[in-house]
Amino acid sequence: MPVFKFTNLHYGIITVLMVSLMLTYAGKGLARQGNLLTIGAIQGSADISPYINEIVSFRGVVTGFYEDRNTAGLTYYTLFVQDIPGFEDADPDTSDGIAVFLGRQRPSARHGDQVYITGQVTEFFGLTEIDDDGLKMAVERTAVPLPAPVPITPPPDNQAQSAYFEALEGMLVTIAGSARVTGPTFNGCGLAVVGPEAPDTRIIRQTTTDPIGQIVPILHTSDVTCSGFPHVKTGDQITGLTGPLIYHFDQFKLVQQKPEALVITAVNTPPVPTPPVLSAGQFSVATYNLENHFDERDDTGDEAEPKPSAVELANKQAKIARQISEILGCPTLIGVQEVENEAILQTLADLLTPLCGFTYAIAHLESADVRGIDVALLSDPRRVAVQHAVLQQTCTAVDTGIIDPTIPCPVGQQPLFSRPPLQVTLEVDGRGYTVFVNHFKSKRGGETETAPARLAQAQHLHTLTHDLLAVDPHAAILVLGDFNDYERSPTLLAMTDSGQLTNLLAAVPLTQRYSFIFGGAAQLLDGILASPALVSQVDMVTIQHVNADYPQVLAADPHAIYRATDHDLPLVVLNQESTPAAPATAVITPPSAALLPSSSPVSLNAWGLTITSVLVLAGGAAVYRIWRRR
Repeated sequence: MPVFKFTNLHYGIITVLMVSLMLTYAGKGLARQGNLLTIGAIQGSADISPYINEIVSFRGVVTGFYEDRNTAGLTYYTLFVQDIPGFEDADPDTSDGIAVFLGRQRPSARHGDQVYITGQVTEFFGLTEIDDDGLKMAVERTAVPLPAPVPITPPPDNQAQSAYFEALEGMLVTIAGSARVTGPTFNGCGLAVVGPEAPDTRIIRQTTTDPIGQIVPILHTSDVTCSGFPHVKTGDQITGLTGPLIYHFDQFKLVQQKPEALVITAVNTPPVPTPPVLSAGQFSVATYNLENHFDERDDTGDEAEPKPSAVELANKQAKIARQISEILGCPTLIGVQEVENEAILQTLADLLTPLCGFTYAIAHLESADVRGIDVALLSDPRRVAVQHAVLQQTCTAVDTGIIDPTIPCPVGQQPLFSRPPLQVTLEVDGRGYTVFVNHFKSKRGGETETAPARLAQAQHLHTLTHDLLAVDPHAAILVLGDFNDYERSPTLLAMTDSGQLTNLLAAVPLTQRYSFIFGGAAQLLDGILASPALVSQVDMVTIQHVNADYPQVLAADPHAIYRATDHDLPLVVLNQESTPAAPATAVITPPSAALLPSSSPVSLNAWGLTITSVLVLAGGAAVYRIWRRR
């Protein structure tokens, strides 16, 4: 039998045929190249990969890198790999890029490396990625041309934006032209922008359904160090934004790979707002979230506890003192949140003495908060006589996980507040008031998951004020603080929809009606609510914007008055002339179960406005720095 021998010519012909077949199949969108998958096939056209939990092999080019550190101090690494140009699946509904999680192993692969990868497909909180467990990766070539970045113009609608970005998850994208900063640089090495196609107006979020899809959060390649990343304020312009798209804590975000490619055009800083000058018979009320205001001592042994240096603490105290005196004008009453202990407040009060001409009195009680942050009330002792202060804790069927030895709860119930409302009975110039200082449950743990706790907290406040008004319909009540929820969320409506409390900040023009910026969306998380007897006494309402719009780096600048904390400063001026002279008699009765029915609109005489109650959907936003949840 004759023996057929392959010559070099035969091998060449076979090789050409194989390459031709591969290119033909790739052009037709065939998922497999031999035993390899395209990345588009792995991603699929749905939110979850069709290969979830399966071992897959694929080839691609490295387009990006990201490192992040969790609260335990552990740093994790992620690579972004995209199909080699010409070998995509040609399906616009499937992403050609994917995240490859490396765990704590710093990557050896670099941009432009062609890699061969075998690993298990997983879904990490909505991000399709290749897991590090059993991961095999080999670099086959270097200096491979990267795919052209896809210009993105996301739609305003939130659901439409999510679908738009899902088909680009993990891919190299770019914002063409000049983007406008809507969220300043924060200490996690990120910011937020809108593209040039977005309207030239501030994006205000009042509910979860408000369209904010055009906002694109931007991350640095590292949240461990922000070296080289720009420090920008709201309104600044940026060009050169290009990087892979990651799904990170419920948002699609662009991971900027080359900070040196960014060009910043800074806009003029607005004038520093000035405080009101009070007339005879007026007093002012402010609420101030001090943002993790801890001393330098380690009280818990927990890495998550902020432990500023003595210099950092002194700098923050001085900045807060400047804002209270120069921006707020030394208000008569200040409700504060996120403060570790009374000693810090006493130091602050002493700093304010030469600036304000008096030493603030402090009403503070330790709460059960596991992080050690409390609420408190500062008052001008020349005009204010504090009579009584108590924490208004209660129990709930909501699973809060809170342990508070000060209150025994029935079987099946738990304490409702980690930071119970501080109820302070006091007199201002001999007239009686009841003030509730609040710091509601944050969104940490998930917006939907934490919403029932905030709603229950709001209903408890509604009950407390209802009971006071049942005894004295003319009771002068102020409910203020950080409610950690949107202006038109069920949380706020539970306190205001019946008409027994009015959110005075609703009178601020919408473009200025915000106290916090999260993910680039401005939102009103703080509030100053008043009972009917006080609504007609309002002379002025404002929110002093000196923090939320400015980059975190300014917090360390002792010369800048900006960014003492991450919340802006709501302020209200009240007249006392026609306030009932007799102090309200506060008699606290057991909380009632039902809320009051809706009543007629409440008139705001000072502006000639009328606020009507409108039922809307739930809303909220996370207010702490977010870490990778590994």
